[in-house]
Amino acid sequence: MSARTTRANGRASRRQILDAAAEIASECGYQGTSISAVSKRSGLPNSSIYWHFANKEDLFTAIINDSYEQWCDELAASRNSANGDGHNFEHLYAKLGQFPDFIRLGLIMTLERPPEGGDAARQRFLEIRRESLENLRTALLSDYPDLGEPQANALAAMTLSQLDGSFVAAMAGETALTPRVLSDAVHTLATSMSAGHAAHVE
Repeated sequence: MSARTTRANGRASRRQILDAAAEIASECGYQGTSISAVSKRSGLPNSSIYWHFANKEDLFTAIINDSYEQWCDELAASRNSANGDGHNFEHLYAKLGQFPDFIRLGLIMTLERPPEGGDAARQRFLEIRRESLENLRTALLSDYPDLGEPQANALAAMTLSQLDGSFVAAMAGETALTPRVLSDAVHTLATSMSAGHAAHVE
């Protein structure tokens, strides 16, 4: 077997493990997910799972990272194709439902605070939130150059909270908060805050 084939097989088995673990975790949470259950769902032996991941905590951290990276890639592609019609934040909400694992597991672990293990995955999710706040702040200042720093910080925090709420609402089957409605809310508030800040500066 060639090195290239070995690498390909390794990537495929890692993908199987991540997908299986994400499914079980979404059903059972951190405490209810075991390596043996992941092995059964993925069809791969425990040894294969431990070859890729040191332990369950390492596996959960990888699930969160994998889902978050896919979301970021989709956001970058969406933002590059945005048409500048004042709805540049719509893709934030629209893409979230496609890669929900990082926020679902992150919220569960943040609220539950797993007593044994899981802290590295929880800390990674909190780190992602800090990264997201900074990215949102940067995007807001770029899209609305008249915003002041305090306004951008507050609006970034509000937008992140909206993401949390819209995710929970979607999981509950509530459909009133569409991506366009949420984006419009950000746009309206950003425009108003920009005008207020510009008037204050003048």
